[in-house]
Amino acid sequence: MKKIVPIIIFMVLISCQKRQDLVFSASDELHILDLYKSRSEFEMLYNGVNWAEGTFKLRNDTIFVIYNSEESNNVLARRIVIDRKKNRVKSIDGVNFCASIGFDKLKKSDH
Repeated sequence: MKKIVPIIIFMVLISCQKRQDLVFSASDELHILDLYKSRSEFEMLYNGVNWAEGTFKLRNDTIFVIYNSEESNNVLARRIVIDRKKNRVKSIDGVNFCASIGFDKLKKSDH
């Protein structure tokens, strides 16, 4: 229970600050991926603590992310596949990133 309370508080604070142009969101206990229509930007929580930002491109059901930090581009997930049948996303480049889809307004032709 002690672990859940800070996560709930954190999620509530984050949800209050959501941008209006959100088109996709996936999350689990340690990961959050939010994609925004404006300038094809994204925000990602990885390892439950650290945030990264950048831009993305969508090709079919694969999200290609480019981080604002060059260091992040070398160590974090770069290709994330959307599995709508399982309602999940998962990194396909050997980096541990997976989450459940909570919001999806993406269309294959949007980006």
